[in-house]
Parts: sequence; C-alpha cells; structure tokens
Amino acid sequence: WASDQKTYSVFSLYFGLLLGLLAYNLLLYLSVRDRAFLLYVAFVTSLGLAQSALTGLGMQFLWGQWLWWTNVAPNVGNSAAAVFGLLFARQFIDSARTMPRLDLALQVLAAAWLASLAAAVFLPYIVATWMTTVLSPLSVFAVIAAGVRGVRQRQPGAVYFLAAWAALLGGVMALFLHNIGILPSTLVTANSLLIGSALEMVLLSFALGDRINVARREKEQAQARIEAEHALVEALSESQERYRQLLEEREIILENSIVGIVFLTPDGRFRWANQAMQDIFGAGGEKLTSMEPFYL
Repeated sequence: WASDQKTYSVFSLYFGLLLGLLAYNLLLYLSVRDRAFLLYVAFVTSLGLAQSALTGLGMQFLWGQWLWWTNVAPNVGNSAAAVFGLLFARQFIDSARTMPRLDLALQVLAAAWLASLAAAVFLPYIVATWMTTVLSPLSVFAVIAAGVRGVRQRQPGAVYFLAAWAALLGGVMALFLHNIGILPSTLVTANSLLIGSALEMVLLSFALGDRINVARREKEQAQARIEAEHALVEALSESQERYRQLLEEREIILENSIVGIVFLTPDGRFRWANQAMQDIFGAGGEKLTSMEPFYL
C-alpha cells in the first residue's frame, strides 16, 4: 500500500504536468496559429496515451476491460508520439530548408513509425514491439542531430530543443540499464522514462516559448524599422516641400524683377526669360519660345 502511494504520486505529477502542458500549448496554438504548437499537442497526447496504457491507469480509469485496446495501446501511443515528434522536429527546426538531407531521414523515420502503428493494430504484438525497439534510438539520435545543427545555425529555441531530446534519451538509457540489472531498482530508475519524457515535454514547451519571444523581438525590430522608414519618408517629404516653396519663391522673384533676366543653354539657345526681358525685346503678351527673332 505504501509503495502504491508513492507510485500514484509520481503518476499524478506526471499526468498533471502532461495535461497542463497540453492545455497551455493548445491555447497558444489557438492564439498564434503556429503549426508547431499543434504538433506538440498531438505529440504530448500520444505520449500520454502510451504512458497511461503502460502504467495501467488507462485500463483502470479510462477504457476499462477492453483487452484488445489494452494490448495495442502502448505501441499505438508510442508510434503516434514518434510520428508527431518527428513532424514537430521538422517544423520547429525547419529542416526542409536548413538541412535537407537530415530532413529526408526524418521523413523516412516518420513513415517507418506509421508502419509500426499499423503493425501495432493489425499484426502480432511482438512485431510492433521489435519495430519500436529498433526505431526508437534511431529516431532520438536523428532528432538530436537536427538539434545540434539547429544550435550551430543559431535557430530560436534550438538549445531547449536539443536539451529536451537529450533528456528523453537519458530516461530511455536509464530505464534500459535498470531493466538489465546494471542500475538498482528505485523510484527514480523504475520511472526514469516518465521522468525523462516529463523533462522533454517541459523543455520543448520552453523551446516553443523561446520561439515566441524571438518572433516577438523580430516583430518589434521590424516595427521599429518601419517607423524609422516612415520618419525618413516624412523628412524627405518635408524637405521636398521646402524645396518646392523655395523654387516658387525664386520664380516669383524672377517674374516680378524689373531687371530683364534670361536663361540660356550652354550653346546659347533660349531656355527661359522673365516678363521684364520679354518687355525689353518687345515680345508683348505672347509666350516667348525662341530668341531667334530678336538676334538681329
């Protein structure tokens, strides 16, 4: 009974954290409409399904004595979590643009996990279990490689992303060492996968939060650039207006001067004459277009 109390305490913390992160990031998706948040929610939901089946809480509290689903739910949940996790990694790191070769590997692994999900439903339990055993380390190492590339490229949230998958890998390795007898059986080692996946979910949520902060900073910088450009345009407009006013003042002065003024081209041809000059040449009220009639 005492052991059960400790176990249920761990489960309560884990699934409470899972539900909180799920709801929080679902609300963020509804707010910012970033597809990465929706993929994260699907990933967390699938991971929760797998863990509820593995811990027995799903059968105890959710679906009851549905034995067929109890048998297939762990592999279905793990496979779905892997698919959504890989899709989330591709979306978050933008691997299709920044690392196309690694992106192809992530796509192949996602397709393999879809096959594993189908095997969990339609084939004997052992088939999907072996596929999960083979694909899990390959997928984690591929995502960690993507995270390392993302950190080197200074992508927003890449450090948290890398730490998240490293935490999951640590939990998987600790559980493996526990299961083969190298690590002693304690509350921590026996639940190392739960602890690792919980840390992963929290760190991935931090990564998404950092993504929002970077996007907000970029938006603020863009807004500042737009405001500076608007200020520059206004300054240029004011300068042009002042220049136009100066030209108008000059024209008024030239037109009303009692001195005859004429502008010529470099080769001596007529360009412009004020009214006083036209009166001197006897042009009258006609518009003067050439000085040639007055050359003689």
